[in-house]
Amino acid sequence: MNKYLVFVEEKKKQIQDSVKNKSEKQLEYCMDLLELATKQSDDLNIGYAYVWIADYYFYTVFDMENTSKNLELAYPHIILSKDYELLINYYRLKGLEDEALGNYVDKVKCYLEILAIMKKTGIDDYYAICYGNIAISFQQSQDYEEGLKYCRMSEAYFKTKEDRYVNIQYLILQNNIGDNLYHLKNIEDLEKCIEEIRKINDEVGLKKQILALTLLRYNSLIKNEERVEASIKELYDSEIFNHSNIILKLEFLERMLECALNIKSETLCIQLLEKIDKIIPQKNQNIDINLQLNKVKYSLLFDEKAVDQRYKDFYENYKMISRNRNDSTINAINNIQAISKINARQKEIEEANESLRTEAILDGLTGLYNRRYLNEVRKIITENNISEIGMAIIDVDYFKEYNDFYGHVKGDEVLVTIATIMKNKSTDKIIPCRYGGDEYFVIFFDKTSDEINNWLQNISSILESENVEHLYSKCSDHITLSMGFDVRTVAENLNYMDIFEKADIAVYFSKRSGRNQIMQYSKGRK
Repeated sequence: MNKYLVFVEEKKKQIQDSVKNKSEKQLEYCMDLLELATKQSDDLNIGYAYVWIADYYFYTVFDMENTSKNLELAYPHIILSKDYELLINYYRLKGLEDEALGNYVDKVKCYLEILAIMKKTGIDDYYAICYGNIAISFQQSQDYEEGLKYCRMSEAYFKTKEDRYVNIQYLILQNNIGDNLYHLKNIEDLEKCIEEIRKINDEVGLKKQILALTLLRYNSLIKNEERVEASIKELYDSEIFNHSNIILKLEFLERMLECALNIKSETLCIQLLEKIDKIIPQKNQNIDINLQLNKVKYSLLFDEKAVDQRYKDFYENYKMISRNRNDSTINAINNIQAISKINARQKEIEEANESLRTEAILDGLTGLYNRRYLNEVRKIITENNISEIGMAIIDVDYFKEYNDFYGHVKGDEVLVTIATIMKNKSTDKIIPCRYGGDEYFVIFFDKTSDEINNWLQNISSILESENVEHLYSKCSDHITLSMGFDVRTVAENLNYMDIFEKADIAVYFSKRSGRNQIMQYSKGRK
């Protein structure tokens, strides 16, 4: 072997060791390889160096400009290469870049390229990872049902491997499953996810932190504020914030912020936002749509004077990103169809694609519309010349206690009873929907505040006449509802989620004031 090839192999080994050990020397070794490969006009190793330089800028310093630049430089050198592992790493990193920039459809395309390479070469190490990353695209688009579906497909591959409990990728997958279940408010399956994480070997990196994060999500859902605070403190004190990977730190902080917002803890939210500001500069925060949206939610809860500016920042950035981003739930369909030709589980994938195509908007238990109906609001307003829009959120009081003592079957019967009452009082201008768990929302078109209040009061009175026993409620001896609503005049720049968020805040004040009542956000009154 000549001296040049010996040098190349040595540098590649140094690069891989530095990646594995998270060494700052990764960039130095890559530049050494790039310099000599350029002198030798060695296309493949020029591309290799650029890919791992991009890896350094993405993971170590979160410099998106240099990540994109080096991936662009790598592409012409490797695209015709038969080094399939290098191509897989290129598309993996390109997918992560697209995810960070909000280009979720392009990210899915990258993982489809990896799937195609695996089919061509017989490499099967990345199937689970590809499906897991496609799942993340749906999560980032807030389509958590589809996100969970592709997580389960990834999990099915892992479960064929005896070594999954010592595999960090399986741990990361369980973290993503927990994230989807949290947003779907599926407490029962979240408990199972926690048990699966506990089975993973303690030596697997990040196990302690991911377990703490999943417990945080669980305690946030059941509104155990004391345990939420304890979980956040445990994460603060963990090694995660000594980690060199900025992306990893930011991901944990975002999830912690979501949970703090869910229990409406201003103190925890302020602490978390301060940590985010210290870890990454404001200019890099602008590329993270979900972080910006959480800042909007914070302002809606605790800093109303800043709401307009934060909505403006969010909207301007969303417009910038949307030039390259379409709604992945709809536009990824044609790309994801290709998966069915790659995966041995062809029937399963085709069924998944059919589900994507139909994208049902009906809740299976109650027959009400589900939360995807929110996507129809703008179209309805435009087509029907609507001038006023209102939204109400309805929570069943002490529903967890009802489930605990009467059982989930009886709990489902209560949910159906409430849904039936609302359906019987619905019109083409009053659309009741189920958000998930024990939460409903109702969309009102061209209804005044008094009309909305009267409708909600009527629903509450009818339910009261049903006299559904609830001896474990702390506000009544039968099932009751806490309700909150807001109503706005339709304007060109109106964000409908703003009304939804403020209705949610009104519900919070309804609960804080004793439950079993109706609150209107804009007037701060019953």
